[in-house]
Amino acid sequence: MIETYDITLFWIDSWLDGLPIETLAPNLFKAVPPRFHSRTVRDGLLNGTWISDIKGPLSEGMVVEYVEVWEKVRQVALTAGVEDKFRWRWSSDGNYSLSSAYHACFIGSVPFLGAKFIWKASVPPKVKFFAWLAAQDRCWTAVRRHRHGLQDDNVCALCDQEAESINHLLLHCSFSKHVWFLALQKLAWHSLLPDPGVSLMEWWCSVRGKVVVEQRSGFDAVILLVVWTLWKERNARVFDGKCSSPHDVLSKLLSEARLWDLAGFQAFSRLVSWLPSPTVELGLGLAVGSQSFDVN
Repeated sequence: MIETYDITLFWIDSWLDGLPIETLAPNLFKAVPPRFHSRTVRDGLLNGTWISDIKGPLSEGMVVEYVEVWEKVRQVALTAGVEDKFRWRWSSDGNYSLSSAYHACFIGSVPFLGAKFIWKASVPPKVKFFAWLAAQDRCWTAVRRHRHGLQDDNVCALCDQEAESINHLLLHCSFSKHVWFLALQKLAWHSLLPDPGVSLMEWWCSVRGKVVVEQRSGFDAVILLVVWTLWKERNARVFDGKCSSPHDVLSKLLSEARLWDLAGFQAFSRLVSWLPSPTVELGLGLAVGSQSFDVN
């Protein structure tokens, strides 16, 4: 919001319908030499001085933009004795705030399914980053490596039966499904196993609501723990030539959970304390306080 236009720049500032002329008329703006960019709105409106700032031949597009700007400019009236006032467009009161600036950064962004579950999970940052890449299919699976000519085939390293897409590798591979069953069975969540064809985030978001509220943070951590361990198993086979059975992977998974818990990511500890005693006795492989739970 500007009144006298004594300090507002005609060609640079956002004063005409809340936008700079560079945005309203980009082709016309190119015809204005930089030495005129410091002209104020008041000077530009005085006797139509802004028109003389335009140099060189005008194309048809420039003429159209010139007419549009001229129509808008001729409706602007100056108010004497009132100072210019800059208004922050991203808040209702026109005043700048850190909160409004933060939210303005996300204007036009597209919501991402399950993003908050990934970034708010009580797991190490590297696991969150991996899950974020996996959710966007940006991991270097066999399918992607084959597409880029980095390997001859796209067969899954875990089952050696189907193409290794990220969703196949982490959810639908016969090996992965066995690991998921073993892990979720320990927590009496075997009824939540993924359906064929769903993506990781679709399955996660759909079944999360079936978990009681107190256990959801633990459920999120378990999901990320399993996909992280499956990815590490895949890499061990591809790069080190080492293979593990589903039960061996479960043991590695539980060892990783212990390390996360010791590092301060205590979603697993809270999960154990919330589960009914019979389920805990099945064995989670976690040490919580003075209690220890075996893998078997």
